[in-house]
Amino acid sequence: MTGAICAFVSFVVSSLMLPYIIQLASKHGLFDSTGGRKIHSGKIPRLGGIGIALGWTAGLLATLFVSALLNPGAVSFPPRFLIIIGAGLIFHGIGLVDDIHTLRAYKKFIIQCIVALVVALAGFRFDSIHLPFMADPIRIGWFAVPLTVFWIVGVANAFNLIDGLDGLAGGIGLIIAGVWTLIFFKVGSYLSSYFALALAGAILGFLLYNVPPALVFMGDSGSLFLGFLISILPLLSMVESGQGNGDSASLLSAIALCSVPIVDTLAAILRRFKRKVPLFTPDRKHVHHILLDLGMSNRRILAILYSSTASLGSIVLIADYLGSTGAIVLKTIGILGFVLIYRRIGKAGESLPKPSDVSE
Repeated sequence: MTGAICAFVSFVVSSLMLPYIIQLASKHGLFDSTGGRKIHSGKIPRLGGIGIALGWTAGLLATLFVSALLNPGAVSFPPRFLIIIGAGLIFHGIGLVDDIHTLRAYKKFIIQCIVALVVALAGFRFDSIHLPFMADPIRIGWFAVPLTVFWIVGVANAFNLIDGLDGLAGGIGLIIAGVWTLIFFKVGSYLSSYFALALAGAILGFLLYNVPPALVFMGDSGSLFLGFLISILPLLSMVESGQGNGDSASLLSAIALCSVPIVDTLAAILRRFKRKVPLFTPDRKHVHHILLDLGMSNRRILAILYSSTASLGSIVLIADYLGSTGAIVLKTIGILGFVLIYRRIGKAGESLPKPSDVSE
């Protein structure tokens, strides 16, 4: 019941606010740029991330209030969870400033690292790693902090890079949030499930205006906010329980669920390294660009990448019923399987005429 309220409130707030956000952005000429690596044409407002952030915040706070009112003590709220709310809104704010005034890439990166460091030092971090054929996880000590900072900043920016096609980043985020919700309910991490459900509801409200043809884009304010929350979801259950929940909230599960944006981002980094250009140099060789150049429609590309994420999500859910070694092996096979699929798409793209370099 409480979970339904969470998703419903976030969906309603997001979907009702977006028409006003579209109107406001249009009034002030805050449209996404066109040309170069951009796929769309025409004036599309780019402040949809505000609707996602408002929906998520409203849904989460309303749920915590109702839960405390109807069933006091059923769900505890550790004070350090406020750090996650604040950090998420800071990631949103960084993107919003960039959407309106444009921030240098390195400045955004530095601020993100500082916020991620605060989150990791507050206890939201990967303290151990599971390896095949080992009953107990390996504690990684001080390395947990830089690993977690790298993970948070990396996933946030991976979602920023994958947000190049109507409905793509939002749809992938919705599937991932849904999978984590199921995992959290299974292990009894209800507070963590509210974070995921609020995000799912807010994304769904946004997608009403973002599926092809899009009326609004989430912009950096949405993609960075979405990426941050997706990166932090696997860490919430560990803190809520006080001792973690085994492999159900492991780094490998998180990597499997985020394979589409992660693999695409790693491929982009490798391309730029080979070309000897700055890391933040944009190009038109992301997976959705390649599939478009191969003649696929927007909806068909969404079907392919949504299906890939959903399949990996199914693997994570099934693996949760296996032993530790079996779960690790199955999730690893799933990740490697997607890497092979991605590589085949890349090979197909190599046969296409090379587009001219573009810049933002």
